[in-house]
Amino acid sequence: MEQALQQTYAIHGHSALTTLAKARAVSVILVSNLDPSLIHKLGMIPANNADDALQKAYDILKKTTPQTYIFPAGSLTVPT
Repeated sequence: MEQALQQTYAIHGHSALTTLAKARAVSVILVSNLDPSLIHKLGMIPANNADDALQKAYDILKKTTPQTYIFPAGSLTVPT
């Protein structure tokens, strides 16, 4: 069932809107091969890899040990 959902999943408007609202409320750094301009339009910060994402988190939060969350399978997990 999980495999079938992954193959046919389509994000619904409500999910897209709440994801955008969350991205506007906090800093969301997205590691993706999507065009960075599209990631910015989604209200997120593009990163090339996990190291780049963590460095951006450190820079944004201005802390040496910021609280961060990493979602290795982010397309399957939407934090609430």
